[in-house]
Amino acid sequence: MRSIVLWCLGLALTVPAAGQNLTFAHDQHMVIVPFYTFNHHIYVKVRVNDSGELDFLFDPSQKEVVVVVDPIVAQTTNFPMTDTVLLWIKTLRIGRQHVSWTSFKDLEAREGHSFSGVLGYGFLKNFVWRFDGKHGRLIITDPGYFADNTLHGKVPLGGDLTLLLREGKTVTLNYPHNYMIVSE
Repeated sequence: MRSIVLWCLGLALTVPAAGQNLTFAHDQHMVIVPFYTFNHHIYVKVRVNDSGELDFLFDPSQKEVVVVVDPIVAQTTNFPMTDTVLLWIKTLRIGRQHVSWTSFKDLEAREGHSFSGVLGYGFLKNFVWRFDGKHGRLIITDPGYFADNTLHGKVPLGGDLTLLLREGKTVTLNYPHNYMIVSE
């Protein structure tokens, strides 16, 4: 992914070719956030526009999906359902994020867990995702600042990520380069 780095107001702004506006706060190129698993799924906290924190499903199997948000989020936070929103993952700001709107009511009933949105492969491929299963934290990194030359054991993406995390493994998913690394 090609990106143009701009320096403005002391923040590093990375603007991918797709037109998103990504900002990691405080001149950082990564953010650390908690995650949790439920019923073989991974969830992270995301804010949409001015909402509070919402549970979003991390779903790399959804190849055509970028970001999907439940319309109830727009209704309860009183903002219009447009085709782009502002997403926040802790201090990572993703402006002009294209979204689809769909209700998850039926899926939530089957899963036994409520959530407000889905982060699909179309979104995930823009970052390097390092899950620390032992400590329940996720490090999201700008791929332009991810040094992988010292990492060993690269394998193609795949496998049961939630099982590896329950075993306390650290799993790095480098979507821009289509590999993963599993370590203790």
